[in-house]
Amino acid sequence: MNNLKAKLKKQGGFTLIEMLIVVAIIAILIAVSIPIVNSALERARESTDAANERSFKAELMLGYTLGLYEGANGTETTFDADTTYIYDASNGCLSTNAVAAADTGYGKSTAYQGVDNEERAGKVLAGKVDDDGTISMGWVEGGSTSADATIPSPSNLISPKMISKP
Repeated sequence: MNNLKAKLKKQGGFTLIEMLIVVAIIAILIAVSIPIVNSALERARESTDAANERSFKAELMLGYTLGLYEGANGTETTFDADTTYIYDASNGCLSTNAVAAADTGYGKSTAYQGVDNEERAGKVLAGKVDDDGTISMGWVEGGSTSADATIPSPSNLISPKMISKP
């Protein structure tokens, strides 16, 4: 009997059952962490797009105030009130050309269900400043030019909703 105990003590390693238990625990931890990581990434994407909204508003205000804006190629252009501009988030500048969502820093989030149930994937920001200084902006389909972009109601903006979001 003592011989058997000595042999068992000399053998190293894990049993099959112990390995299966460890693998099961790791699988449970992974299954629990995936939704948590995905929701954190989605919130980060929403925050990115909300920051783009605030940057766009600042660019519109600056262009209106100075009467100039800087385009993607670095050239200064006269800012026209009542002209609709598209915001190119990847370059941080205003544009009157068609901007595809895939070519910019936009659309990082897929659905924004946490904010307002409106899908903005594939959309970009468009906006204008009226002669009296009133800014209107919203999300439009990617690939729109400033000439054909119809600015939706402000209810499709993220930033006002994210301020009160816990």
